[in-house]
Amino acid sequence: RTATAQKDKSWKAAGIDVQAMITMVSAYDPYVGMQLRMVAAFGMRREEAVMFRPWLSDEGTSIRVRDGTKGGRERSVAIIHPYQREELDAIKASVKKTAHIGNPDLTLKQALRRFSYVMERFGVTGKQLGVTGHGLRHEFLNDLYEQIAGIPSPVRDEKKTTAPEEGWASAEQIDFARATVSEAAGHSRLSITNAYIGSTRESKKAGQNWTVRTPDEAEKWKRLAQLS
Repeated sequence: RTATAQKDKSWKAAGIDVQAMITMVSAYDPYVGMQLRMVAAFGMRREEAVMFRPWLSDEGTSIRVRDGTKGGRERSVAIIHPYQREELDAIKASVKKTAHIGNPDLTLKQALRRFSYVMERFGVTGKQLGVTGHGLRHEFLNDLYEQIAGIPSPVRDEKKTTAPEEGWASAEQIDFARATVSEAAGHSRLSITNAYIGSTRESKKAGQNWTVRTPDEAEKWKRLAQLS
């Protein structure tokens, strides 16, 4: 086994229509559907999503992930896309102001088992579709890296040569992308990002001088810097 991702474990890489799958799951179990939406929108772990309290976690430009975190380490995840705000507000409208989005009739242990059962029922397992519910977390973190660095994550760039026409992302920008991914994932070590996005060593060696591609991307990058 290796701590470095050797392939893209996201749903997109497996050819799954994320929104279509979440819609089907939501029709079968609205609670698991809400949990999946939070994993997709904010990269939460399964337990974090089950225990998530949307009203109490909304901080305006970010959410605070408190319950169910590994090692009890709280974190803020920036809201940088309109769809994140839309998903959060839609889920807030579905629950009471102090409620979490797990089924209130189930214990935490039962709710976690329910999540796994529903994933298996819809084929979201390594043996069936080749991915798990955790793959949505991988997808969020790889997308976040690509947005900040401006180039695909190493695990999505098999030849390690893909880059914008202007040239490679700078080593500084790549380091910042990795740091933001690590923080969004709820880890303190940069090396942990390798388990999600692959090794950035080769991309970093190629680093020259390059800045974010568009004013819109630049603004998002600045906002992330301010929140980190």
